[in-house]
Amino acid sequence: MVRGVGLLPAAPLLIEDITSVRPAGIDAVARAVRDVAASVSDSQGVVLVAGADAAGIATQSSTDLRTIGRSDVRTRWSVPHELTTAVAGATGLALDGAAMSLELSVLCLQMPPATPLLAMSVPRKAALAELVDLAGIVEAVLTAQAAGWSVVAVGDGSAGLSAQAPLHLVAGASAWQDAYVAALDAGDLDVLAGLGPKRARAVGSRGWAPSVFAAAVARHAGLRLAVTFHAAPRGVGYVVASSAPGTVPADA
Repeated sequence: MVRGVGLLPAAPLLIEDITSVRPAGIDAVARAVRDVAASVSDSQGVVLVAGADAAGIATQSSTDLRTIGRSDVRTRWSVPHELTTAVAGATGLALDGAAMSLELSVLCLQMPPATPLLAMSVPRKAALAELVDLAGIVEAVLTAQAAGWSVVAVGDGSAGLSAQAPLHLVAGASAWQDAYVAALDAGDLDVLAGLGPKRARAVGSRGWAPSVFAAAVARHAGLRLAVTFHAAPRGVGYVVASSAPGTVPADA
């Protein structure tokens, strides 16, 4: 069965030593990220999940941050080839050695050293029902073939929460962010459905699809995904969450 589920922001600023000067508030986010990363350190492996226009499963065993000019920031891991093949076969997602996005690279760098990783992307524009079905398939494969694995997904919220944000101040972004955090903490897939995918794109969230996927995995596995930290330094919504054994809602 799935051991645990987590959400982490995938901002390169959170990687240690990526910059000598961090914006105010980022250190607190980084500490919350380290706590969740530590919580999966005794997993047999971790499935990492980001969103992408073209979903797929990465097959390489190393990555770096060369897309932002930091090829010196790199990591390596072991790839579970049998599990990768099984997930690809069950989901229909393409095995693509070029599928490693910046968000997936950051997640890989956040994981404990020597942890086996399966890095995949889910369709960013998918409706909630498609993501829930995909999560059910992946959870079933993990339960059958990879007991003790965890799932960690990108949890970035809106990038338009203040004038300092990448998108500056987007109308309605704060209300969207509040609803997003509350729905994730409550495991309310119905509310999450109403927050994306178009509304998520409008407020600059890259985490809606992978977060929905993670919340659905938690529900399928009988786990409760709880938000442990959220903040918005420089107008970007960072969400950190982790799971504990819980009761699946009656309507699951």
